[in-house]
Amino acid sequence: MTSGLLAATLAGGTRAHADPPLPVQYVLRPLTLPHMTLTLVGNGVDDHVQGYTSALGTLAPRDIQRLGLGAGYGLTDDLEVSVTLFSIEVSPAFQNTDVSFESRYRFLRGGVEMALAFFVASRDPVAGPSGLGLGVPMLIRVGDVGRFDVIPAVVLTDPGPTLDVPIFYEHQLSENVGVGLHTGVTLPDLRLDRANVPLGVVARFATGFTSRRTLVEAVMRFDFGRFYTAGQDTVDVGDWTVQIAGRVYFLL
Repeated sequence: MTSGLLAATLAGGTRAHADPPLPVQYVLRPLTLPHMTLTLVGNGVDDHVQGYTSALGTLAPRDIQRLGLGAGYGLTDDLEVSVTLFSIEVSPAFQNTDVSFESRYRFLRGGVEMALAFFVASRDPVAGPSGLGLGVPMLIRVGDVGRFDVIPAVVLTDPGPTLDVPIFYEHQLSENVGVGLHTGVTLPDLRLDRANVPLGVVARFATGFTSRRTLVEAVMRFDFGRFYTAGQDTVDVGDWTVQIAGRVYFLL
């Protein structure tokens, strides 16, 4: 699919061992990767599309499976870049799919954090539209146990611009385990009468090694990508997506 990307002076030198490590708890992590932190992420996605009948004929239900590999790096504590190294569809047909690039600059720190983001192509392999976009990611902490991530963005798509506002809440059950909810709203062509609201859940397990200078985590997401669409009388649970991702952080 993250499932998480403009100017700054690049800082030199190496990270002192006395610096605080990246927290194992996701809710305590900053909006951008710390300076000289490298992350690698691999993910697998199963996108289920329900069948329907239209004037063009009947489409049977089908599952689209994709694999992807990405990386991110903290150029400073406030400037992060990330890229999808490859993304391929393995079923029903083997083919390349969207790749992406994102840069994110944090300009506000603390209990509330904000950043500017620029991205190209597919921002999210699960639900994000493809195109060229600008966003303002925001993090709102709920003590030491929870966090909201709100990521409003305008994406320039074909045939018109899309306003995409994913909203995530994650709650820390223990140092290693967190669970959360995902919703938000997407406005194709900036039209309220075409608004789409997703709904999903997320589960996360993370652990640290070698004095917590290396972190490993596994994340599972389940989303109804078109849970509610403006004008519908009922919710739609026919289209759904499962994503499993593994991520490793190296504090260099």
